[in-house]
Amino acid sequence: MDTLQIIIAALILLAVGAPAVAPSVAEVLPLLPEQQRMILLGLSGYLLIQPLLRRSSKQVTAPPDPSASLREKKRELAERIRGLEGELAAVSGELREGRERAEGLSRALEEAQSRLAATPARSPAQPSPHSIAEALQLVSLLQQRGRLVDFVMQDIAAIPNEQVGAVARFVHQGCRSVFQELFEIEPVQSEAEGSALHLATAPDPERIRLQGRTPTYPVEGTVIHRGWMTAKVALPVITGERTPPYVIAPADVEL
Repeated sequence: MDTLQIIIAALILLAVGAPAVAPSVAEVLPLLPEQQRMILLGLSGYLLIQPLLRRSSKQVTAPPDPSASLREKKRELAERIRGLEGELAAVSGELREGRERAEGLSRALEEAQSRLAATPARSPAQPSPHSIAEALQLVSLLQQRGRLVDFVMQDIAAIPNEQVGAVARFVHQGCRSVFQELFEIEPVQSEAEGSALHLATAPDPERIRLQGRTPTYPVEGTVIHRGWMTAKVALPVITGERTPPYVIAPADVEL
């Protein structure tokens, strides 16, 4: 085998991936002329780095595709738009329902106003003529015996306290006699004013008027006024009807 055949065989072995022949090539190199030695070294180096070049080319990743990224962004944007459209549809439905409810309430209010306008206004309840006569009779008795109307209608701001006290004593005696004659007045509560009162349950509001905080029963309270009630009402019998203006006490004229 001449020198050229040795070089070709070594290159073939290197090309098929048999680097073990590299020592043999190194032994042959000194036997070759200068020009052939340089050629063999160049070819050997090229063949040796070819596998490295192939592996490095496989490891290089392809640059990202801008169009794929753009498509992904478009897809995400489309999903967000669909989600917003769904939310907008839900809000529109709620607004439509609210508008329908408001229109229903407006129609109901108009109907109620129409019914109210069609209803004739009721005049305040007027006491019966008999009730008016009884009340006037009572006031007349208080005026007759205790001069109650005179005392109440007179301006006592400029009258001395001693004179007011004397008049009040006369009014008290006369009015007391009327009440004792026509009524049997007694206290609602037997306890003295300032004493404690135990309430197990809510009392009758006609008999006891609670003041202060809202109670939680049972509760303890204090009597600040005993109240009054009567077991008898003996007003004089009224004959005939009275017409306004109602006379409480006739004027007195001395002849």
